[in-house]
Amino acid sequence: MKLSRRAALVGALAAIASPKLAAADTIDDRLTAIANARSKLKTLSGPFAQSRTIGLLATKVISTGKLTLVRPDRLRWDVNEEQVSYWIAPEGLAYKGQQGHGRLAATQKMSKDLDELRAWLSGDPRTLRDRYDITEVPSDGGPGVVLEATPKSGQTTHFARVTLTLDADLVRPRKVVLVEGARDKTDIVFGELTKDAAIDPSVMRLPD
Repeated sequence: MKLSRRAALVGALAAIASPKLAAADTIDDRLTAIANARSKLKTLSGPFAQSRTIGLLATKVISTGKLTLVRPDRLRWDVNEEQVSYWIAPEGLAYKGQQGHGRLAATQKMSKDLDELRAWLSGDPRTLRDRYDITEVPSDGGPGVVLEATPKSGQTTHFARVTLTLDADLVRPRKVVLVEGARDKTDIVFGELTKDAAIDPSVMRLPD
């Protein structure tokens, strides 16, 4: 029995589309699993080591510190070397250190960028799919999951690429690579992060 040209074309298109549809289903399932694993998380805290490459200055800045995160929307970043703390909250950004302090109200664009950062670190990564193409890539051999995201065509984002490595519990980030351009990127490697530890609300408030 001969296949019609239309049937043959449909079969060819199905063969091409099937792997892509399967990949989409796989990443959908993975992102849903991450969202579900994080849904009951209250707080996350622990050490980090950060390496920032600045192409314009041809330099690399290395620092260490502590991440403190209270879901759904408060994050504090303490940097040891600079003796400065940074806050991210719905009302904006703030910093305080030996050289002074400052505060910046969140604009609409800033809020979107901050929401993205929170989604990567402790939120629902499915919310990022409107702006990013997300794939799962091979891990470095350790337990856990590695996701890579690049902006969709027509989307203006702060990061040109984001790579997130999660622990086996799908909750705690182990490493985040934030690529801003061809020569600028930040690598953040987290130590042992503690889930749901009690955190004094006062340490998460933006300074006046």
